[in-house]
Amino acid sequence: MVFLFNQENQRLARANMEESMQKLVEEKAQVISLKLSRVEDESAVISLWLYQALTKESPAQLKENYKRDENNVLFRALTKTEAKTVNPTQISSAYLPEDLPLSSQIIHEINSTEELDIVFKDVMDRNELVEWIYVITNSGFLRVFPYLNNNVLMPDQEMRNEAFYIDAASRSNPKSKVVWTKPYVDYAGKGWIITCSRPLYIDGQLRAVICMDVSLKSIEKAMEDFRLSKSGFAFLIDGEGNIIYHPDFLPTETKQGDRIQGNLTKGSPEEYKQIIQAMRAGSHGIGEYKKDGKETRTVAYTAIEDLNWSIGMEVNPDDYLLGTKKVTENIIILGIILTMMLAVFGIFLFTILSKPLVQLTKNAKRISEGEFGK
Repeated sequence: MVFLFNQENQRLARANMEESMQKLVEEKAQVISLKLSRVEDESAVISLWLYQALTKESPAQLKENYKRDENNVLFRALTKTEAKTVNPTQISSAYLPEDLPLSSQIIHEINSTEELDIVFKDVMDRNELVEWIYVITNSGFLRVFPYLNNNVLMPDQEMRNEAFYIDAASRSNPKSKVVWTKPYVDYAGKGWIITCSRPLYIDGQLRAVICMDVSLKSIEKAMEDFRLSKSGFAFLIDGEGNIIYHPDFLPTETKQGDRIQGNLTKGSPEEYKQIIQAMRAGSHGIGEYKKDGKETRTVAYTAIEDLNWSIGMEVNPDDYLLGTKKVTENIIILGIILTMMLAVFGIFLFTILSKPLVQLTKNAKRISEGEFGK
């Protein structure tokens, strides 16, 4: 009986675990989708302002505060007044590689985009996820907000060769949609980041790409309460099975521009591959596999709307169910103790109640035998 009770309780506990995991991944998928969709929406706002800036007239001469440094890299210098009164976190910086000449188009882009500083600031103030906002024009000019010292970039660094520009501008993005890069190490020291990139076309020609960087730490923070057990963790992959976030695939030693090199479909057990394939297809559900051929792992997963990503949560079910098992054992032990206590109390109560009956029986026997008054 105890065995059957224990088995049924374990079955119910496992069903409860799977239901809880599924609800958690669905909830977090919605949270992440809303947060990143907001970033996408803000990139659309910047795109509108950038369009207005680039399509109106600007001074033909470059503003005096834009100069070439000792490496011939163009930068935005602060005037004496700005150095005393302006907070560098409230203005943008400029970068033009040493080998790019100042054309009339680039001069126009530099002069006209400076007015976007107030737009950049408003967007940053509204979005705690965003670390950097920047615009890369098709001429190779870069404007970054907040102010970034050009020393973090190479003098001849070509921003149009970076993934955050190529992915948005390439033939793989014919509908000019917003795209998200795979994780890489930020050039400006913010650690692992992903970039939201939106192309801007004017009269059918690509004129610029608007980029917004989001730290993976903020993504990790959004999934903090995933730990149902010591072994539980959450991870993100894209539609190709490439890792967006996974606690076991973040190298500790990195350099600028490094990327997470990992695809969860490669070199994995067949059962795990089937789970990842389902995630790539945008499905939701629960699967199991044997880690290293020994330890059973349960994975709950669901798609993240509009991002072509999928979120998964992995736990060792034994760790999760261990607490339930202990509760069950404690209930059984408590039941045994209560049964024994009731039995002892019953015997005690029977003894107390039976004494007057025994005496009454003896007295009745004496009376029947004519022994009165004894």
